[in-house]
Amino acid sequence: MKLIIAILRDADSDPVTQALTAAKFRVTRIASTGGLLRRGVATFLV
Repeated sequence: MKLIIAILRDADSDPVTQALTAAKFRVTRIASTGGLLRRGVATFLV
């Protein structure tokens, strides 16, 4: 078993969640703020 940690923009988070769950992966999404510009990002644990 392996753990993947992915950090994505908020705009990309919904399509990625749908694609991963459709492929039968379990996904944990954590909303966070990051980077220099303090934009919203989502951290995924797959």
